Amino acid sequence: MDAFEEEKLNAGWHSVIQVEEHGHRSRETTYLYHPKERSLRIVHGLGGRPAVSLTDLRTGVIIREEWRINTMHRENGPALIERDGRTGVVIREDWILHGRHHRMDGGPSIVRYDRISGAVIYEGSCIKGRLCSERRYPENDLHPTARELAARERWKKNRLLKGPAGPT
Repeated sequence: MDAFEEEKLNAGWHSVIQVEEHGHRSRETTYLYHPKERSLRIVHGLGGRPAVSLTDLRTGVIIREEWRINTMHRENGPALIERDGRTGVVIREDWILHGRHHRMDGGPSIVRYDRISGAVIYEGSCIKGRLCSERRYPENDLHPTARELAARERWKKNRLLKGPAGPT
């Protein structure tokens, strides 16, 4: 239990977990509730649980985890983690502090992985939400989705229309 959790529980707040099922997905959200203030805040769960988790009920894979205290926030790991629903492979990690992409240890704050192999296909480094550098690994992107393929085609088409030097 971190200092925030201890402080809130000692001040009369209660942890409430809400579970909703929509088709083949289940969403679990953790709130802190104070009876006198009648306010509800989405927070990371007590004991190291994410604030929001989305599970594929067909496979049992947790496909999305969000760590937050109202805004996305996690100090010692990625605040947002997404997994492929079929394979369980992590496909996205976003390191966010106080609602902005930022990573304290100097590593990339935005990381994307191939859906099957788990190899890194993109890394972006941000400081306080501003993108400082990015690196793509197209040789590792062996299993793009239909949406990603369509986006690549649109980009290529726009590039051809504008020409290599851009608009004139």
